[in-house]
Amino acid sequence: MFDIVGKRYWYFALSLLVIVPGVIALLVFGLPLSIDFTGGSLLSVQFQQPVDFKPAEVQTLLAERGLDDAVVQTTGQQGLVIRTPPIDQEKKTDILDALRQRYGELDRGKEQFDSVGPSVGAEVSRNASIAVAVAAVAILLYISFAFRH
Repeated sequence: MFDIVGKRYWYFALSLLVIVPGVIALLVFGLPLSIDFTGGSLLSVQFQQPVDFKPAEVQTLLAERGLDDAVVQTTGQQGLVIRTPPIDQEKKTDILDALRQRYGELDRGKEQFDSVGPSVGAEVSRNASIAVAVAAVAILLYISFAFRH
């Protein structure tokens, strides 16, 4: 039989070997936050006809317009979801015109444009941190209750 309890210090050391560099990297580099936390714009479009586009092609098209860090996702054969830093109405129109020229006519009824401010992201971050802390405390309380002597 394998003596797990007798080798617990090796397992503690192995856990520390993984956890400590992870915590240090988290403190040094921070968490890369998405548009939901930093603020930005979300543009969702549908084309009238099925289109054979690749997200990398659309990212190149957006990079030509100064949006290097845009995130592009396809939704089926006719749709795109584009997440960018905050953009104004003029930039949105420029993007839509470029997409129309490259891939064909857009379905006007299914276009959606939303902007999220960083204040909403700060509130979501705060609430998420509180939820994680409450969950951790609840787990510790449960474990201490379940395994008491």
